[in-house]
Amino acid sequence: EVEDAIIDGSLHVFDTSTFTVNGKELTDADSEYISDGYFHESEKASAPAFDFIIDGITAVTQ
Repeated sequence: EVEDAIIDGSLHVFDTSTFTVNGKELTDADSEYISDGYFHESEKASAPAFDFIIDGITAVTQ
């Protein structure tokens, strides 16, 4: 069911309405990859482009 929804476009993995960054919802003004309410990961470039730290998520860095 989930795979079908992703394939048909009714479910978006990076739906920007479901999280915040620095207390704000992401918009198309925040990144060229955001439009229609979601982050279009790998649709405009072949490399990952998501570089936002989502509120409530702990980043592990070295």
